[in-house]
Amino acid sequence: MSRIMFVSADAGGNLPPALALARTLAAHGHEVAIAGSPRQSTRVGDVAFRSLPALADWPDPTAPCSAVATVRKYLRLAASRRIAADAAAAARDWAADAVVVDCMMPSSAQAVHESGKRTAILFHTLLSYWTGPWAHGPIGGLARLAGTDAVRAWSQADARLVTTVRELDSGSLPETSWIGTTESGVAAMPAEPPLVLVSFSSIFYPGQAAAYRNVIAALGTLPVRAIVTIGAGESIGGETPPNVEVRGYADHSQLMPGAALVITHGGHSTTLKALAHGIPVLVVPMYFPVDHPIIGRSVEQAAVGAVVSHKARPAEFAAAIAGLLGDPARAVAARALGERIRATDAAESAARIIAGLAPSSNAVESR
Repeated sequence: MSRIMFVSADAGGNLPPALALARTLAAHGHEVAIAGSPRQSTRVGDVAFRSLPALADWPDPTAPCSAVATVRKYLRLAASRRIAADAAAAARDWAADAVVVDCMMPSSAQAVHESGKRTAILFHTLLSYWTGPWAHGPIGGLARLAGTDAVRAWSQADARLVTTVRELDSGSLPETSWIGTTESGVAAMPAEPPLVLVSFSSIFYPGQAAAYRNVIAALGTLPVRAIVTIGAGESIGGETPPNVEVRGYADHSQLMPGAALVITHGGHSTTLKALAHGIPVLVVPMYFPVDHPIIGRSVEQAAVGAVVSHKARPAEFAAAIAGLLGDPARAVAARALGERIRATDAAESAARIIAGLAPSSNAVESR
């Protein structure tokens, strides 16, 4: 069997897909380690962990952060030579046979690849976001000025894995595998009155509290039940109608099987989890430099949901919610997409590709 290393940093939703792949590889007998920021060590469970010294001061991704500070933080992750050198050293010292590098770390991917290691790039949201707004936006542009061309670094790797549904993604790179989402679900069976689940980002973006209040006000005018999760310790103010329950935290896996609609900011994880249950999605993009808008457009174009501005007033939210709940065509399309998602095993598909990269690999056998 082979030694597979994952190189990453704690940016929130990027770690669960990597962990799903790592645990599947370990279940097949491969030795697996994750190298990244120290904060990740508490989230990887039974997977071996190696700390990258250059990421010792990597901040909590949920902490409030200005737009300028956010760009600076992720530019460092993309283009830092110190982080890249640490990643290459970790792979060398651990004697990794193959290395899977987070797409947000192209300089690290390039350094690991140039050190002679077989590499794969892990994209944890739509490829069209990474090759579009990310590569051509502030982070990708500044990274090029600093000497790192992300698209070139990604293209030089031996494999590219995208943890999303191909039909939602218009992106393209050579020899890229869309393995499907690592989110799981069961066929939702909503009851009457319909349950609406509302969950925005754990990173509290500007305007998010107001969006919560306006969505809650809208739900109060409709014949629905609603559960709104706002994050532990957060407060949004405003009144709560009797048909709406506001929680700090809730397990979405317990709620989605009974939901008729999910309202989310367009984060890849929550959106794909809803779609894995066959539930239509109302996307309320919170922050335009990230993937929220492009995920919203993809959902809308696939006719499995709709998009509304986070600045919408209660009447606009109510119209959008009622429109989706009353649209049988979108409900049918969402259920069909959910069936296709549940018919795939992203982690198994990725494990075969990653194991096949390792020179000493015994490829993952089909079950």
